[in-house]
Amino acid sequence: MKKNAFLTFIFACIPGAGQMYYGYMKRGTSLLVYFCLFIMLGAIISPLVVGVAVVYMFSFFDTYDLTVSYTHLTL
Repeated sequence: MKKNAFLTFIFACIPGAGQMYYGYMKRGTSLLVYFCLFIMLGAIISPLVVGVAVVYMFSFFDTYDLTVSYTHLTL
């Protein structure tokens, strides 16, 4: 089944949601939990806010990578 490119982009903007959209529930949940933990810990220890950006970028580009590998598998 072909995935919708617009929905993939929208879900990629939410950490973990893009992975869940492609069926990787554990990976998506882990990224969502890490994202929330870095937000909470960043409120206490400000240098940890950098972790929020790292997790967000990793999640976004990992969704893109899943899109490419999913497309190659379905061809």
